[in-house]
Amino acid sequence: MPEWIFFICIMETIIGVYIIRKAFKKRKELEKMVEELLENVRRRNQEIQKEQRRNAELMLSLENAENVHDFVNKMGFIQTYCHQRYLKIYQKKLVYHGIMQVIYAVFYEDDYIYEMEYLKEKSEKFDINTDVRGFKLNCRMFIDGKDLDPSLNGYIVKENNSIKIEELNMHEHEGKGAGSFYLECLSKELLRYPKIQFIYGELSPVDFRKKEKLLHFYRKNGFETIIPMTEKKSGYVEKTIRWIDEDVLKLTNKGMTFGVEIEFQLRNGHSPIEIAQEMYKLELSDCEEVRTYDTITDIHGWKIIKERTCDYEIISPVLTDTKKRWEKINLICCILTKYGAYTDYNCAFQVHIGTKNLLTEGKQWTLLMDVYRQFEPITCVLSQGEFDNISKRRLECFAITMAMADKLWCKDWSIERCREEIEKGDLSLISHFYRTRKIGMNWNCMSEEGKTIEFRTFNGTVDFFQIQSYLMYICNLVDKIALMNKSNVVIEEILHQKKITEEYIDAVINYLTDDNYIGDRLKANIKRNANLDEFTWDMLNGQGKVYVD
Repeated sequence: MPEWIFFICIMETIIGVYIIRKAFKKRKELEKMVEELLENVRRRNQEIQKEQRRNAELMLSLENAENVHDFVNKMGFIQTYCHQRYLKIYQKKLVYHGIMQVIYAVFYEDDYIYEMEYLKEKSEKFDINTDVRGFKLNCRMFIDGKDLDPSLNGYIVKENNSIKIEELNMHEHEGKGAGSFYLECLSKELLRYPKIQFIYGELSPVDFRKKEKLLHFYRKNGFETIIPMTEKKSGYVEKTIRWIDEDVLKLTNKGMTFGVEIEFQLRNGHSPIEIAQEMYKLELSDCEEVRTYDTITDIHGWKIIKERTCDYEIISPVLTDTKKRWEKINLICCILTKYGAYTDYNCAFQVHIGTKNLLTEGKQWTLLMDVYRQFEPITCVLSQGEFDNISKRRLECFAITMAMADKLWCKDWSIERCREEIEKGDLSLISHFYRTRKIGMNWNCMSEEGKTIEFRTFNGTVDFFQIQSYLMYICNLVDKIALMNKSNVVIEEILHQKKITEEYIDAVINYLTDDNYIGDRLKANIKRNANLDEFTWDMLNGQGKVYVD
């Protein structure tokens, strides 16, 4: 073959390959352009759907709000027999299958039962505390623009310690979270009535086909006593909202002392002076004033002070596990609820436990450090209380984790050396073991006259039931440390997996208590809030930043 023909063939091949590669590249570019176009279309559709959902939620919220206001206006809440009728509105967003619902619950007192003496005299000087023997606490709920009457509550009678739920019906909204929201709000409402300790109800044989579903609902919502119904016999459910008795905590060390600090907000027109005066009137305090922290040494009993991180704080006197002390805590919660006190992520609930006759050996203190570290994820779960997470600000600034506290170590001696000296009996090292008091478990208070340990992680609450749950957990923890009970929990695995397992929960509960009621109550609280956010897990693993002095 002549060379020139061979050259032409080579050139044609090269040109062909070049054209094919260029065409292939062009195709790739076109495919990429199509993918980008489709992705833009998908994003736009998602934005449109989000906008539609936002508009739908807004319309739903407005529709519900209008219905609530219409209902309230129609009720005509005017003075009746010289007293104001009570009304309280709750609102919550619930997500069901990706769709958000704005739910309103309106509670109001109605249908009063008057004392016979009042009916005879019809005095104009009406006093709700003396002239009313009982009344109904009703509720109307507004979901998807519809007005529901979910429950027929029994009468609240002053002499009684319980209220009966006659019926609970969410109609077509059953299973969407509305029933749990109703019971949550009802429990909060009942905090205004000091004598109410239980909610109970009957399970009708008519609902036998829904038995498992009903039992799951009541278990999920904290009902401790559940007797299932049969096809011919009614069942029974009961939930404790206040347990006021002797030996509630079931401690081995019956003389354990503790104190609480309740932080709260008050921005509804009421004055803290009203709370101080009510405390004085009920002989909970000998002071009618609101003070600052450095001016309360002359006050006996409960104290209310101005706080820096929130509006106000109530500080208890020394408390013990007796019926009389639980009654006092209950009264404080009722007063706070009465004047509209509430908590948010700026508020904390702090517990001090006296150590003078409890933790007297160095080995008890090092054991406390080990066990608290092992249980710290559970402490964080319980500390969420009524909220979805622990306050991030608290974990960064006011109640840092043990792992983050280790990173602040700056003494000449190592942590291990200090632990060894404490175990040998040098208890003077305890109060300044860490350089800051702003740790979830604060030992700095040991340098003060009261000789206490302070636990600072808990979210704020004015709910008696939640306060009691906090104390059941932390007091039993210290109680078992005093007995030198050791724990075999392998915390490294939990922290690595970032998961609260069933086995871990059981190990913690079995360590704390052998009392069935306390164990079940704490376990229900843990399972309800068992998911910690990534931020909290990072802090537990010593990853993050803290801002402490």
